[in-house]
Amino acid sequence: ASSEDVYVQLFSAVSGKPRADPLKGHTATVRAAAWAPASQAFVTCADDNSVRMWHFLVNRNITEIAELEGEQMVFNHDMGEWGELLFKIRGNFRVYTEGLSKYKPDIYKLRAALDQGVTRTQSYVRREQLLGLDVTDYFELDGMIDDFAPYYLLWDTVIKFHQSEMDWLS
Repeated sequence: ASSEDVYVQLFSAVSGKPRADPLKGHTATVRAAAWAPASQAFVTCADDNSVRMWHFLVNRNITEIAELEGEQMVFNHDMGEWGELLFKIRGNFRVYTEGLSKYKPDIYKLRAALDQGVTRTQSYVRREQLLGLDVTDYFELDGMIDDFAPYYLLWDTVIKFHQSEMDWLS
């Protein structure tokens, strides 16, 4: 059954009472539902041109969970690369005069990646909440941002100073 047209509601065949809270995911009227043969999964389709696959026991949209987990795996891989770049910056970036010529690409690449990482994790948290999943704490990203902050402040200042100096001399 569907309630308020956009939610899917499962009812007990024995008691006739709702089994759980309505399932959220569609943004337009739900038109049809079908059970997978000999399975604990079912699908729904709606006027928003979406088809959603649900797991009967956990009342979750399995397709969206799998997509989210795939994105989080890519994010974890990216975090590893960002950690390696931060290690390089902390250990090897020591020559002030090379700030503009050698260090600028890596400094700004990591800054952009960390900023994008914050946006990505905010999206993951919102979707985890919508799907009724435990919310992930991205403390590793927070720590990396904190670790990078003084290096970014230093090298951004050096790069901007060198750029201003070049502009002034030309």
